[in-house]
Amino acid sequence: MELIQVNEKYIPDEGYYFGNGLFETIHVVAGQPLRLSRHLARMTKSAIALGFLEADRAPVFYQELKEKILSHLEGRWKGKQLPADVVLKVAYACGTLHFQMRENTYTEEDYERGFAVEFSKILRNETSPFTYHKSLNYGDNIREKRRAHIEGFDEPIFLNTRGEVTEGATTNIFLIKDYVIYYPPVSSGLLAGTMRSELLDFFLTRQEQDFDGNDQVCSQYQLQEKILYPQDIKEAEDMFLTNALLGVMPVWRCQETVFARRSKILTVLQEMF
Repeated sequence: MELIQVNEKYIPDEGYYFGNGLFETIHVVAGQPLRLSRHLARMTKSAIALGFLEADRAPVFYQELKEKILSHLEGRWKGKQLPADVVLKVAYACGTLHFQMRENTYTEEDYERGFAVEFSKILRNETSPFTYHKSLNYGDNIREKRRAHIEGFDEPIFLNTRGEVTEGATTNIFLIKDYVIYYPPVSSGLLAGTMRSELLDFFLTRQEQDFDGNDQVCSQYQLQEKILYPQDIKEAEDMFLTNALLGVMPVWRCQETVFARRSKILTVLQEMF
């Protein structure tokens, strides 16, 4: 018996009514989903954590999820219904999947300019289990993201109830200072993004003797988890954001703090990821 069904047309369920569901946003290039294994692992882990899936069914769930996503993309690609660069949203609730697609709208100009970010007045609730999973409880993120666009900046930054920096509405946060790349711990109240995980894995598993070219720049830097506060942003040399669609996005302004000089390491990370 299959664990997952696919609805061609979305049917209201607990995900619709109460936000009891999950979703993943996957970058698809030429019909191929990028970082698929990370997305699958996160959705499977979250389904267990939030009580949607029994732990012993995780391998079956993971495999079914993979097969249904790949089958959907293959059919759309062969049917010439899929542009070369798209975003696939996979929503899961009450045992069913729903697929939605849109074009990837980020441009080269966005990366050249970088993002302007500002602090949200809404606090991230580090005591809520939904904070740590990509759930359909996404109202704060969407409302603040839309407010940002109306008010002329790119991304809201959330603090938690203790005043710690957590994440953006759709991004994870990194700061650069004195050859150290700082990032907030998940315990501050944030979703561990797939691009964040890939970047951490790169730095934590690298071997300096294998480096050449751009990688030599990375070897000069350490990665450090640290509880961050707004003052840390003011004192940073550089700041950047990550997610599965953006890769690595420079920040040129956070509130009144302007990052006038883009560091070499940030340029290298953009090229690599």
